Amino acid sequence: MEWLHLNNKKNIHYFSETRFKEYCHRCLLVFLIPVAVSVISTGLCEKARAESSQKTHLSGSTSQAAIAQGQAEEIIAQLADSKSNQLPNLRFTSETKLQVLGPTIAPYLAKQLNSSSSLVAMVCSNVLGKFGSDSIEPIVQELKEHGANQNIHNALRQIGEDAMPPLVKMLQSSKDSERLTAAEVINLMLPTNLRDINFDYPQTNHFVPSRQLVDSICASTASEKSVKVRQLETQILGKIGPRYDVLNALFKIADSDDEPVVRGTAIMAVGAIAAKQSDEAAESYITKLVKWTKSDEFDGCRVAAANAIGLAKKDPGISIPALAALIADPRTEVASAALMNLQKFGSKASSALPSLQTVIEKDADSQQTYYALLAIGHLGTNAKPAVGLLVKDISSSSSQVRSGATSALAQLARDSDINLKPYMPKFLELLKNDDFSTRWQAMQILEAMGTQATSAKDALIASMEKYPNDKGRVQMTLRKILGHFP
Repeated sequence: MEWLHLNNKKNIHYFSETRFKEYCHRCLLVFLIPVAVSVISTGLCEKARAESSQKTHLSGSTSQAAIAQGQAEEIIAQLADSKSNQLPNLRFTSETKLQVLGPTIAPYLAKQLNSSSSLVAMVCSNVLGKFGSDSIEPIVQELKEHGANQNIHNALRQIGEDAMPPLVKMLQSSKDSERLTAAEVINLMLPTNLRDINFDYPQTNHFVPSRQLVDSICASTASEKSVKVRQLETQILGKIGPRYDVLNALFKIADSDDEPVVRGTAIMAVGAIAAKQSDEAAESYITKLVKWTKSDEFDGCRVAAANAIGLAKKDPGISIPALAALIADPRTEVASAALMNLQKFGSKASSALPSLQTVIEKDADSQQTYYALLAIGHLGTNAKPAVGLLVKDISSSSSQVRSGATSALAQLARDSDINLKPYMPKFLELLKNDDFSTRWQAMQILEAMGTQATSAKDALIASMEKYPNDKGRVQMTLRKILGHFP
C-alpha cells in the first residue's frame, strides 16, 4: 500500500506538471495568435497603402501631364490666332510659359512642328530645343512620320550631340524615305568644311561624333543602295574630317563607287579636308586628287578633282603642274576647271604661265581665254611677260575676252609693280570708242593705276563731254587718279 501510495504521489505530481505545461502552452498561444494576426494585418495594410499611394502618385502624374498639355494647347491656340502687332511680345512670353510646363508636353509640341502657322512651329521648335534630350524621341517620331523641315532642323541643332545616335540609327532603316531624311538632317547638323564656321546658325552645337557613330556611318555608306542617300552620307564623312577610318572610306568611294556623282562628292570632300591641313600634311591628299584628275573616266569627276585642288590650295609643287596639264584637256569643262582653279594659287602658279599664254594665243574658245586672262592677272609681277597679250585682248571682238583682259590688267595695276604707263595711249584710245562697255573697261584700268594715270585727265574730260551719260563714272575715275574732281 505504501508502494502504491508513493506511486500515486508520483503520478499526481506527473499529471500536475503535464497539465501545467499544457496550460502554459495554451496561454502562450492565446497571447501570440492575436499578435501574429496583428503583425500580418499591419503588413498587408502597409502594402495596400503603398500600392494605393503609388497608384495615387501615378494618377497624379498623369493628371499633371494632362493639365500641362491642356495649358500648352491654350497657349498654342493663342499663338495661332495672334495678330501681327502682338508677335514680338507674344512669341517671347509663349516660349517662356511653354518651357515652364516642362518636357511632358514635348510629344504635343513635336506634332506642332508641321503646323500651318509658322509662328506656332517656330515657337515649338525653340522650346523643344531647350528641353534637350527629353525632346529627341518625339521629334524623331515626327521625322519618321512627316519628314524634315526647317523647324525640326532648328530644334535638333539646339539639342546637338544627344540627337545624333537616334539619327544614325535611322540610317539603318528599311525605308528609303527614313534613311534619306536622317542623312539630310545629319548633314545639316554637322558644321561644314566648305564655308567659314561663322556662317553656321548661332545655335549650332559643334561636336565630333564618337568612333562608334562614325563607324556606323561608314558601314551604312558602304552598304547603301540609294544613290542620293549615299551621296549625302559621303558629304557627312567629309564634314567629320580625318578621324577614325573616314579618309579610307572616302578614298574607297572616290576610287570605286559606281556612281560618278558619289565619286565626285567624295573627291570634293577630300579637297575640303586637305584645305584644313598644313602643306606637309596635305601632300597625301593632293597626290590622290592629282591621280583622280587623270584616272577617272568621267569628266565630271575630273572637274571635281580640279575644283578640289583649287579648294585645298595646298602643295603648289604638285598641284600647279597637275592643273597646267589639264589646261590642254580636249574636254572644255575640264580645261576650264583647271584654268579657274589656277587663279586661286595667285603668284604661286607662275610656272603655269607658258600654258596660259598658249591658251590666249590660240584664242580658240572665248571662255577658256577669259579664264586664262584672269589667271594671269593673279600672278602678280610674274605676269610681266604676258602684259602685251593682255593689252592686245582689251581690243578683242569678244566682249568676254575684253572683260577678262581688263580685269587682269586692273588686277596687275593694283597688286604688282608692273609699269603700265607705256600702254597709256592704248587705254586712252579706248575712251573714244562708241561702245560704252569698252570705255568703262578702260576707266577700270585707269582707276586701278591710280596716280600713275594722272596724264589721262584731259582725255577723260573730253570723253565726258562727248558722252554725257558717262559723267558719273568719269568723275569717279578722276577722283581715283587725282584725288579730287577737277
